[in-house]
Amino acid sequence: MFPRILVPAHSDISFAYDLLRQARVTVTPGSAFGASGAGHVRMAYCVGADVIDLAFDRMEQHFGVEEA
Repeated sequence: MFPRILVPAHSDISFAYDLLRQARVTVTPGSAFGASGAGHVRMAYCVGADVIDLAFDRMEQHFGVEEA
C-alpha cells in the first residue's frame, strides 16, 4: 500500500519518524523509492492480521480517530 500523506506541513520522512516515535508504527517514507514517492508512505502487509490490526488501532489513536 502506498498512501499519500494528507497531514499539512509534513514531509514523508518526518511523518514516518513521528509515527514510529509517537504511535510505535513503522512505515517507509515514499521518497526512499524515488522522487515520485515523496509525500507518500509505504505500508507493507507481511505480518499477521493481529499485528496489522494493532498498527491501525495505534494510528487511529494517534490521529484521534473515533470508532463508529
